[in-house]
Amino acid sequence: MTTSVDSESNSSTLVNDSRPWVDAKVVSEFAYCPRAGIICHEQYSLPKEIVQRPNLDFLPQYSLIELERALAQLLTPVIWRCVGVAASIVMAVVVSLVTSATWLLIPIGLLVLVQGITIGRPLRQIALLRFRHRQALAAEPKAPEAESSTRQNVNWWNLLKVGFISVPYREELRDASLRLSGLPWRVLRYGSLRLPVFKYVAPPLEPIPTSTELQQTTLASAYCHLLETCEAMESPYSIVLLGETYDGLTLPQSDESRAMLCATVKSAQSHIAALSRVVPNPPNTNSPCETCRHGMPRAFRVGMMPYSHGGMLLRVRGKRASDGRLYHSLCGDRFRWIPPHKRAIELGLPVDSVNDVNG
Repeated sequence: MTTSVDSESNSSTLVNDSRPWVDAKVVSEFAYCPRAGIICHEQYSLPKEIVQRPNLDFLPQYSLIELERALAQLLTPVIWRCVGVAASIVMAVVVSLVTSATWLLIPIGLLVLVQGITIGRPLRQIALLRFRHRQALAAEPKAPEAESSTRQNVNWWNLLKVGFISVPYREELRDASLRLSGLPWRVLRYGSLRLPVFKYVAPPLEPIPTSTELQQTTLASAYCHLLETCEAMESPYSIVLLGETYDGLTLPQSDESRAMLCATVKSAQSHIAALSRVVPNPPNTNSPCETCRHGMPRAFRVGMMPYSHGGMLLRVRGKRASDGRLYHSLCGDRFRWIPPHKRAIELGLPVDSVNDVNG
C-alpha cells in the first residue's frame, strides 16, 4: 500500500498545494543537470503501461533461497538431458554392434553435438549460480557503523548474515510535505533501522565517479528521508551496490545532505512548473555533459524509432560526424542542441558549448 505522510495541522494547505510531485530519481537527476531532470521527469510522468520499469525484486542472486531454487530448476532439465543423450549413445552402440549398422553412429554423433551446443548456456548459468551460492555461504556477519559519517564498504551477504531482512517494496513512499515520492530497489530492515538500497549499474573505472557523486548522494538522501518520514524509523545511511556485484558503499545522511535535498526538490519543482514557459539551461560547465547518458550520440538510421518525450516523437536534431553518418541524442533532440558529450567530440561533431547556450 502506498505510504503517505500528511500533517493534520496543515492538511488544508497540502490539499491546495500546487507544487508538482517529484520522484526521488528525478530529483537526483536535477542535482546532476536541470535538463537531465526534465527528461527523467517526463519519462516518469508517462502512464505505467508506456514506461516499463525493470522489476529486479526476484533476481535469484540476491536471495539465498531463490538462488538455491534457481539452481535446482536449472539442474533438473540438464541432468535429464544428459541422461537421455547417454542412453541414446549406449543404445546406438549396442544396435550397431549387434546389426553391424555402424552408420547409426553418425546421427547419434550429430545429436550429441547439438545437445552439447544447446546445453552450454545452462551449464554456464549453473556455474555462475554455484559460484554465487558459495559466496553467500562463505559470508561472515558484518555490518557498518550506523553512527559513522564516512562511507564504509559493505557486502550484501555479510549484511544478510547479520540479520538484516531484505524487503522489496511494492508501492512508492510519499511525503506530502515535500511532495516527494520514491521507491528504493530494496529496503534492509533490522530492528528500528530501515536502510534503502539501490544499484549503480554503470561500469565505472572508480566506485562512484566524481561526475555523478552528487547525483547518487541526493538519491540516497531522498530515500532515507522518505523512510524516516513515512515509517518513523531510523535511516542513517543508504547502501549503493556497485554494478552486478555484492559489494557496495554506505552513503550516510547528514544535515548538509538533508538541506541539499530540500533545496534540490524546490529547484526541481520550480523548473517543472515553469517548463511550458522557460527551457532550462544546461550546467554551467561542460563536465556533466561529457559522460551524460542522455547526451550520448547514436547514429541515425532510416527506420529507427526516434526518441520521444511525453508520448510524442521528437524531431531528430543531428549533425554529420567525420565518418559521414548522422548522429543525434535524446538531450539534443529534446532541447534542440548538440551536447558536448566526449563521444560527440571524438566523432568530430560540431558540439554546442554550454557557455554559448547559457549566454
